[in-house]
Amino acid sequence: MEQQLWHIAWSTFGEFLPHDRRGRWTALAEFYLPLVTAGSVVSSHPLPSRYLEQSGNAIALANADATQLREWLTELTSGGDGGDRVAGAHPLSAAAFGPTHAQMLFRCERDTLHQVVGRIKSRLAALLLFEPRWSNRGRQIWAKGFWAAELRDDDVGRKAKAFVES
Repeated sequence: MEQQLWHIAWSTFGEFLPHDRRGRWTALAEFYLPLVTAGSVVSSHPLPSRYLEQSGNAIALANADATQLREWLTELTSGGDGGDRVAGAHPLSAAAFGPTHAQMLFRCERDTLHQVVGRIKSRLAALLLFEPRWSNRGRQIWAKGFWAAELRDDDVGRKAKAFVES
């Protein structure tokens, strides 16, 4: 099976996903709207042209959490012995974790995308909850679901990588 290049974005519990106009994903929408219009990208859900920029009572990640999550994500998606049995062998190109958002650029088969992303979110949440600073936070780290964009050519992939890393 061929692995496609995907840009995946999700939010922490209490925050809105990219395709919910109540969220705070203006930069993502501004980046992707012209690419979707040009047919270079196919997204799982259309992105609003304007957001209401509301925030709920969202779980917030610290900078130390972001660094640790990036390391764990790299390990989970690796193809070696350290890789996860479901998420492993899905090469990671870029990853970014903000206080209430997560993004990654990686390769995955279309048929297994939901299973792999679900596994990644589940494992990252479990690893985070084992950290002492998270031990009394409850059980929910991530909002349900995610937004995905299938990137159809290498040039778009390079642009998306620069976007995620910025």
